[in-house]
Amino acid sequence: MTDWADVAANIAGVTLVRHAVITYNGTWGAGMVQYPGDVVNGLNQYVTDQLCVEVPCPYPATFGFIGGDANSDSYEQSIQAALDWTDQWVQANPTQTFITIGYSQGAEAASRVAMRKYPNFIGGLTFGNPCRMAGAVAPGIGNPGPNWRGISTVNMTELPSIGTQTVWADYVHSKTNGDAGNDMYTMVPTGQVGLIMSDVYQTATQAQINNGGQFLQNMVTDMIKIVGDSGILKGLTSVTALLGMTSGAMLAFLVDLVGGVDVNATGANADVAAAVLGLQFLTASGGPTGPHVSYLGELPGYTNLVANAVGFLHNIATLTPPRA
Repeated sequence: MTDWADVAANIAGVTLVRHAVITYNGTWGAGMVQYPGDVVNGLNQYVTDQLCVEVPCPYPATFGFIGGDANSDSYEQSIQAALDWTDQWVQANPTQTFITIGYSQGAEAASRVAMRKYPNFIGGLTFGNPCRMAGAVAPGIGNPGPNWRGISTVNMTELPSIGTQTVWADYVHSKTNGDAGNDMYTMVPTGQVGLIMSDVYQTATQAQINNGGQFLQNMVTDMIKIVGDSGILKGLTSVTALLGMTSGAMLAFLVDLVGGVDVNATGANADVAAAVLGLQFLTASGGPTGPHVSYLGELPGYTNLVANAVGFLHNIATLTPPRA
């Protein structure tokens, strides 16, 4: 990729060496400009274009056949494609320093890359990370605390660092941060309630269930079924009737019916708590998945965390001299 910084360097008779920033978009975001690209563009446009150049990972970013072609890769197959491509890129660029930035499914890919500990990897950041380590958030962002982690069954167990400096940041929308809702992809309890939610999520990824509204509806439907089996819906006509109540008002009614959520619940109560957390995400301010699709502050009540991320990218990019 050649941009103005490269052109200027060539005119001056020098070669501009910058860090590569591998970006991994969210589901169905292949070829689009999403939050990862926004961060790199923000750094280059408003701070300096001498440090980093974006290298988009061309992985499928698919979540199965729903919402895509019948032969679309499942979420897990798509993630593996991202890892395979990154392996090949690293082999083809053995001395190039690089950073990873990912969003949603892409955040999981970026996290798994970070966990591989490549020698020239110098840091990264994510938005809506399903692999978020319990208690880990970006500097200056409200922390939900050590009892909340990402929804994936694969979570980071340590944060990358250079010397004593942490070079990884997970950006999370949460009520602790002053946002209107919690991003469930980044926030499930660390106990049995969270295990139930992660099991449902893993089933979805392996069964090639689509992301977005359909994926979430299927996920919550499974959770409602769990609640039905627990007997909490005896006062309603039937679980089938409930599933026909698609309006936010009716789902909010169910949340009110169940009451507060005990995130430390066990047994059948854990099933109920998992279902309610899913319903709260579905009925969050801004519409279904609102906390997960507003990291640029697109929806009222949610903070623009991309601006903060530009500063973090600048910090980690200046810690290590770039190598090509």
